[in-house]
Amino acid sequence: MFEVIEERLDYDTHLRYAQSLEKWSLSLALSCKIKPKLRKVDGMKEVKDKTHLIKLIYKSLEDEVSIVQADSSYSTASVLWLPTKSYYLLYHLLSLVEYLLTADKHAVRISHRKCLDIFTKRIRAGELAFSSQRFNTTFDCSILNFRSQSGEHLRSMVSDDVMQNLLMKKVASYKIEDYVTLNKIDRRTLKGKEAYKKFVSQLQVSIIDYFYLMRIKSSYKKFSFVDGIDPERTKHYFETYYRTTINFYNCLSTLKNNLLATMPE
Repeated sequence: MFEVIEERLDYDTHLRYAQSLEKWSLSLALSCKIKPKLRKVDGMKEVKDKTHLIKLIYKSLEDEVSIVQADSSYSTASVLWLPTKSYYLLYHLLSLVEYLLTADKHAVRISHRKCLDIFTKRIRAGELAFSSQRFNTTFDCSILNFRSQSGEHLRSMVSDDVMQNLLMKKVASYKIEDYVTLNKIDRRTLKGKEAYKKFVSQLQVSIIDYFYLMRIKSSYKKFSFVDGIDPERTKHYFETYYRTTINFYNCLSTLKNNLLATMPE
């Protein structure tokens, strides 16, 4: 399953992460210990509008897949915006779930970073629980200290534990990089060093962060690991990432439907 074709370790590494996530998320389910607060007589316009938007993004993603499957050369371009479409599909589902749980209309348009923080906290508190225990683990800055043997993640017999730690270490580093860039932090200054240390000391990441940060990487021309990769291999990455996205989409859609069915009158 994990084939390394030639020396493009950046591509091979990201492919392995996507393959691992696809494997771990097969038949994924998500349970919720909280009952929805939104009443059936309130806020249904927002629910319908959000549901319609989710359907449009899903349709757009499916159209993209059909084109890539018909013409692999198209994948060299489509792979660059796949993480953006994937993330927004999941983000709108997450924000809709939060609206159903809280009845707070601000949740419908919640900021991306706040959405990530809320769901990471809900996972950490056990309010939301995935059927795959790996996704119920959140990580703090100590994940940055994880070490493995050089090239271990590309070996066929690497353990899932090692892959998970390496993946989440990468997610954590991307989250720090995003914070530094967004806030224009200059670590050469005392103020910059203090801001950096404070953010890192409070760092929390969950699997939800992966999709957001891959969207950030692809949106700001930092997806260099697919540069110069032949179409068959970009198609392979595209389809793997897509299947992973759909596993999480199905999981969140089922949760959303369960919450809608149990809304109070």
